[in-house]
Amino acid sequence: MSVYGFPGSESGGDATKNNGHLLKLVLRAGAELGNVPIVILGDFNITPEKSLTLCAAFSTGCWLDAALQMSALTGSRPQPTCFASPQGTRIDAVLCSAVAAVGLRDLHLVDDTGLPTHVPIQVCLDMPSYSQEVRKQRTSAPFPATETKWTAKRENETFQRAYSGMAERWTHAYRSSDIEGLWALWCDLAENYLAARCDLSATSCPGKYRGRGRVAEPRPQRVSACQRPDQTGAVLHHHRVLLKLTRRVEEHQRHIAHLQGLGAPGVTPQETSHLWQNIVRTGPRVAVHLELSPF
Repeated sequence: MSVYGFPGSESGGDATKNNGHLLKLVLRAGAELGNVPIVILGDFNITPEKSLTLCAAFSTGCWLDAALQMSALTGSRPQPTCFASPQGTRIDAVLCSAVAAVGLRDLHLVDDTGLPTHVPIQVCLDMPSYSQEVRKQRTSAPFPATETKWTAKRENETFQRAYSGMAERWTHAYRSSDIEGLWALWCDLAENYLAARCDLSATSCPGKYRGRGRVAEPRPQRVSACQRPDQTGAVLHHHRVLLKLTRRVEEHQRHIAHLQGLGAPGVTPQETSHLWQNIVRTGPRVAVHLELSPF
């Protein structure tokens, strides 16, 4: 992420106040990305040690000043990056989340670039340290919900169409007492029927929805390296939505109990209807676990 602070923020007044508010928004946006490496680069127009917002963020351990981090390792002092005055200031900086700091390997200034006033900062990150190779089990995609109403006749016709393609194999497996074969055919039949029922395909189930009832070999895959939860102050966006929804449900329960105690008739259906409408609006932003739905 890149940010440019309000000029004159070290002088106090509205510029300092506005700059503090801007940095809060930037840090909040970074935290919403979750437990991932985050690097914020920019001309903050204030030395990090003089910013109350940045100092508060550093105190949590969730964010670090890359220059101070490297200085602590090398035993040196951070160098000025802006020379609007003879002594120079360090208003250009690199901020790392606790996860990103794991891969921080080097930081130095790039001299003789011909750029006026500012000296560029170069940071070296060990990118492989942010990922790991795991063997991951493939799971089938959940079938999408459908609101299309079908008659019993149409459902039966769809089932018969799906069954007709495997009737001979089903009979053979049944007569030979092939339990594993019957199970595999049953899963294929269910997937083909549900694919037609969800208006995905009238003939066969698309590949990404297949695989139920089979044990597939895990596949190697690169994923984010595991991080301890206390290494970052990030809260994923869908977690925040879920917590907010939980609070609304609790408030809904208290409200119904209160109204029922007053003897208000018919309150439960109305309040429950309002809650359900809110869940319908909020639900798409809440993570859904695939294992909750076997088909």
